Amino acid sequence: MPSEGWQFTFSIVGAVLVGIIAFVRVIGMAALGSSEQDMTRA
Repeated sequence: MPSEGWQFTFSIVGAVLVGIIAFVRVIGMAALGSSEQDMTRA
């Protein structure tokens, strides 16, 4: 089992990556002018 420091590091890196991916997807949908129906399918 990884040490507490490594667990913390990987959790922070994972959270940042998920946040960036979500931000890019939202910006991409806004740039394309997607409707609300498209957002619910994403």
